[in-house]
Amino acid sequence: NCVITNCVASSGAPDTDGGGIYSKDESWEHAGPVIRNCVISNCFAFGSGGGIMLNDNKGFEINECTITGNRCHDNGAGIYTDLLFTNFCSIKNTTIRSNGWSGCSIVWGGGLYCSGNSSLLIDNTVIAGN
Repeated sequence: NCVITNCVASSGAPDTDGGGIYSKDESWEHAGPVIRNCVISNCFAFGSGGGIMLNDNKGFEINECTITGNRCHDNGAGIYTDLLFTNFCSIKNTTIRSNGWSGCSIVWGGGLYCSGNSSLLIDNTVIAGN
């Protein structure tokens, strides 16, 4: 799996999804990413996942991160997840704040949007002002 530690992703603006971090495993063979002690801020996605897009991964872990001020046109301005497997996912010791949409009227999950079959553990996490 991919481990991202002690990083800053700021002001990213791809033409599609995942303004700060984009992870997709089309083979469905690998463990999902581990994102630790990172700041994802002021990113923009023309699709979903303004800050982080996790698509078709086998689980993920986000720990001790700050995800703030991200925007998108679709779902999940802070974090968007669409997981096809019943794997463990967690968000711990993280702040998800002040994320939102840009130019859309019908969307879901300003801070966090989750779809798919996985269980999500949220522990000691602030989700506010999204």
